[in-house]
Amino acid sequence: GSEEQSTEDWIKECHPRYISFLDGIAVNLRGMNLNPGSNPSDMVSLRAWLHPKVAVTVRQRHVMAIDDIKKSLSNCTGPRSPGDFIVTLCGRLVDRMTPALTSLQELVDELEENVLTDHSDELRNRLSSLRREAIANNRYIVPQRDALMSLADEHNSWLDESHRARLQGVADRIDRATASRAVRAVVIRVQGRIFTAGYDLMAGGEAA
Repeated sequence: GSEEQSTEDWIKECHPRYISFLDGIAVNLRGMNLNPGSNPSDMVSLRAWLHPKVAVTVRQRHVMAIDDIKKSLSNCTGPRSPGDFIVTLCGRLVDRMTPALTSLQELVDELEENVLTDHSDELRNRLSSLRREAIANNRYIVPQRDALMSLADEHNSWLDESHRARLQGVADRIDRATASRAVRAVVIRVQGRIFTAGYDLMAGGEAA
């Protein structure tokens, strides 16, 4: 039936999204790859299935946000319900994502300071690399924000008003983390020519 088809689509989907079926919720999430020697923009995938009495996660690579939750559970301070779990998990993913996004912003600031005096090929290569990294991040960050906003509107027996408000808060944090990066551009003048490098993290595109 349609429910089986929705579940199959969710299994195949790699971008952040969620579906509800029976009395449960299935969620695809992404987090920065903070494993040693890895590129943070090579985002790790995490799938969670939540039901009134259970929360199950599946991932192929190490996700540090899960380690955070395991540690809190061992200290008896962790989530006490599936609703608490998904809110905590989303929050920890954003906590760990924000420093990487801030580092990206600092790289942009550095380029903006140097752009008028450094006209080298090296600078253009750095700009191209930055654009690719921003686009790679955007591919998952914005859909994740949208998925959390939709999940915050979900009404069921175990996702209460407090959970929904906290999920909306996490989505708002993603908005704030990306807002200062929306439609940034760097203009380089070299021998009368103008080169523009930029990206739009909110709209999901790359500036010319």
